[in-house]
Amino acid sequence: MTRADRWLMPLVGLVVSAGVATVAWAVSAASWSPAAGLHLVVVAALVAVASGCSVAVTRRQQALSATSAAVLVAVALLPAPWVVLTTAAGVMVAKVLRQRQPHKIAFNVSKDVLGAAAGAAVACGLGWRPDLDAVDVAPEVWPRLLVALVAAAAVYAVTEEALVAPVVALATGRRWWQVAAADADLRTGLRLVDLVLAVVAVALVAVDGRLLAALPPSVLAVHSAYGWRIRDRAAWERLSAAIAELGDVDVDRVAAAGAVHASRLFGCDAEVDYPTPAGRRHAYAAAGELSQRGPASAPALEGTVLRLAGLDGPAWLRLGGGLAGPDRRRLAAFGQALAAALATAGRARHLTRLAYTDPLTGLANRRALLDLLDDDTRRGQLALGLVDLDGFKAVNDTHGHDIGDLVITACAHRLRTAVPDAAQVARLGGDEFAVLVDAGADVDECAALLLAALTAPLAVDDVDIAVGASIGWATGRTHTTASELLRAADTAMYQAKRSGSGVAYAPGALPDVAVADAAGEQRVTGPQPSAWRGCAITGRGETITGT
Repeated sequence: MTRADRWLMPLVGLVVSAGVATVAWAVSAASWSPAAGLHLVVVAALVAVASGCSVAVTRRQQALSATSAAVLVAVALLPAPWVVLTTAAGVMVAKVLRQRQPHKIAFNVSKDVLGAAAGAAVACGLGWRPDLDAVDVAPEVWPRLLVALVAAAAVYAVTEEALVAPVVALATGRRWWQVAAADADLRTGLRLVDLVLAVVAVALVAVDGRLLAALPPSVLAVHSAYGWRIRDRAAWERLSAAIAELGDVDVDRVAAAGAVHASRLFGCDAEVDYPTPAGRRHAYAAAGELSQRGPASAPALEGTVLRLAGLDGPAWLRLGGGLAGPDRRRLAAFGQALAAALATAGRARHLTRLAYTDPLTGLANRRALLDLLDDDTRRGQLALGLVDLDGFKAVNDTHGHDIGDLVITACAHRLRTAVPDAAQVARLGGDEFAVLVDAGADVDECAALLLAALTAPLAVDDVDIAVGASIGWATGRTHTTASELLRAADTAMYQAKRSGSGVAYAPGALPDVAVADAAGEQRVTGPQPSAWRGCAITGRGETITGT
């Protein structure tokens, strides 16, 4: 249990105890008049209706009601004990119908009872003491009544803030002054509306006491109209908070967040459908599920559809239901923000792709290779082969750089198709490439595949061009840093080029093989290249002894 939890329940218990004591005092002090029975019932009903007419406030995390308007009417028409009793009865009925937690019901009833008692006490102190048998309000007492109502409204508001702010702060983990400041303008405006409602209601009763029965539905209608403004503002605040969470440089995360927030904002299923650079489409549903579709695939949701401008083509925000006018305006604003977030993330993805991609071949570039090798957790699981084309300078000198670029592109394609799908191929620059495979793979077999692919003649612009290749292998298991691994593979590659063997291996690049000596004991020899099956090239290169 946290410190806030340890303080929360005692504070609620203290407020409830004070409320019970106030009700007990009211019961003992109240005088009964049979003629006022209907008036008491109507005022209690007015309190119940006003207390049940609540509007949630987003930042405050509290529901605001018109209870203060009904309490001020009670202060104007009833003696202080009956103000407390009608408030307690009305709020109790409203809260029991709307809430299920007993401690919340008890707290809400108690804080309204204490606020009503404080307001009635201030009004009595200013000389306003209504008679239970005389509901009519004479014109000559209006100045004193208005002063009493304004003072009672202020005291009720201060009492409610003093009781609610600490409890909400403890329940939400915020500071009490943060809770008190949240949506203060909305609460102040609502209290002013309640004061005006109370004054109008008392004026109607002064004209004709029978109009008292018309007060509950009137208060409900007026407060509901003001409540719509509060709900609309809260909806825009939720929209603003949702838009703030769309800031990400990853397109998939932006789309997933957009679907989740759209579903929460508009209360229906939602999905964000957007194109990928590969020409397909991805769609994220509100449940966080990703589906991949072809360009002409049918959408999963039919309802409200919003087209969003995208970097690689149009994106779509689809909702599984229709929307009213205010929601459609919010949807348009959310759609614009989502489109901007998707475009920003798409540009970031495009720039990242350019930064890590060789522009000529489309392979990963040196930067991408170095980032991968700098990952200590992955480097030990990789074997690195550096590939250098033999005779490529002569191709450039004889046929020109345009043909040379075509040769580089063709060799890159052959490298990519010669290795397994799990392998990674990068171009380091010029005629030098890198191949990354799993450290447990047969690198001798992989080298033979690469040599077979690269030494086959190329037909470029009706010209047959032949290039060779030299490959040096090293493994991350025997080199602790990326620079050591690159240096070992580079040294092996130059050894292969000098010897003309095609392939050379740094120490540890091939698995050690155990063989039996003359005495029958197992001993470990140096790295042994394994026989490769299915390739016409038989040379397996040599193993160098140092870096």
